Amino acid sequence: MPTPSDELGAQLWNWLRGIGLKVTAVRWLSGGFRNHNRLLHTESGHRYVLRQYPEANRSEVEAALATRLAGVVPVPEPIAIDPDGSAAGSAVLVSRFMTGATLAELLPTVDDRAAGQLGEDIAATLAAIGSIGFAGPGWFADGSLRRSTMEVPTDLVRFVERCLAEPNCARLLDARERARLVAVAKRLAPELAGEVDRAQLVHSDFNPKNLLAERRGGHWRVSAVLDWEFSHSGNGLVDAGNMLRFAADYPPQYRERFRDNYRELTGAPANWERIAEALDLFAIAELLTRSAPGARTDQLLQLVREL
Repeated sequence: MPTPSDELGAQLWNWLRGIGLKVTAVRWLSGGFRNHNRLLHTESGHRYVLRQYPEANRSEVEAALATRLAGVVPVPEPIAIDPDGSAAGSAVLVSRFMTGATLAELLPTVDDRAAGQLGEDIAATLAAIGSIGFAGPGWFADGSLRRSTMEVPTDLVRFVERCLAEPNCARLLDARERARLVAVAKRLAPELAGEVDRAQLVHSDFNPKNLLAERRGGHWRVSAVLDWEFSHSGNGLVDAGNMLRFAADYPPQYRERFRDNYRELTGAPANWERIAEALDLFAIAELLTRSAPGARTDQLLQLVREL
């Protein structure tokens, strides 16, 4: 059986020891699209999450956001970072392990009261994220959280058409289905008037697999928001759309309390769900360009066919 040093490699192992972590066991974790996550058990009894990134700037961005979000929403506390991999061998971030069960695990099992509590607290968490603002919309360039030169798409119809021209979309959807998705984009595009230039913090993958919750004092609370790898400055309703993408699969009490509390806390306009749906179509179209066969892609395709 390989030892922790074998699993991590000599350079990374030595870097971890250099920051004071004596690792006794390593386990791979799910989550993260472009990065790899491992749970580290240490001699002290504390647990940490090691995230390795193919892009150096993403580790800096996540560490900076964790600092910015401290006291606003629960996020993993950064312990150490090697943004360019010069010491650890690759860009890495070590954060404290956060306890709780994922919302994806909880929603199918909890009773109506708990589902309502979760919906209410998830909405409050999302409202708090959206309360953080920036000078303008865009992707974060580095740990300073300044905007990069890479543009965030704003023309929904053009973006959907461009995505559907990708070979993967042609494999997943026939010509009639692709034409129908363009028609959906044209129907939703007017909802975005005056909405694409907002500059709030957007998690951009705000869904049940990236949210931890636990029961405290008889009430369910969010214990952590994970995986900020796609975060940027934009319209906070992007995250609301992501959360409601598969709303039909959630308990009614969860949906109702999420919707009611989110609108109450944010003062969202009457058509906020239509705006959120339009913004989410950007993400759905992009996902179709890279989705591989499997259950999650089947779920996405079913959603697209029902739009």
